[in-house]
Amino acid sequence: MKNIDEFKSRKEWERYLWEAFLKSVEKSKSEKQLTSFLNNLLSETEKKNIVRRLTVISLLKQRKTYKEIGEILWISPGTISAIKKSIGNTAILKNYYSKYSFYKNKKIAEKGKIRGLPPENIFDYLANIKWPTMTGRGRWRFLNQY
Repeated sequence: MKNIDEFKSRKEWERYLWEAFLKSVEKSKSEKQLTSFLNNLLSETEKKNIVRRLTVISLLKQRKTYKEIGEILWISPGTISAIKKSIGNTAILKNYYSKYSFYKNKKIAEKGKIRGLPPENIFDYLANIKWPTMTGRGRWRFLNQY
């Protein structure tokens, strides 16, 4: 193991330690040896957090909603969102979004056969909304459009 003074930056030192960790995991020849290594390295809380992250990823693959996942694991939607973003796997995201009909029927909605589909994100919605006039006649007419 190299001394910390041999590295130019902290990031370089952290990269070296991560690579050393991965090499030691690869060197473990049996499941028993790997289990022993990880038990010595990780605390109980860290193990629970890893299991929860893996469970969230699994439930997202099964097309569970944030609410369903939160009820099962007692995790907030923000935590679920952070885990989903951290994995960066678009296949999981596509699988999750394909559950909703307005993503499936986007082409039909563009042709005008389906009315009132929600936009892909809140910014599209706010950009396309017809805001009412603040005062005067007709300030409530926009409600007739919906």
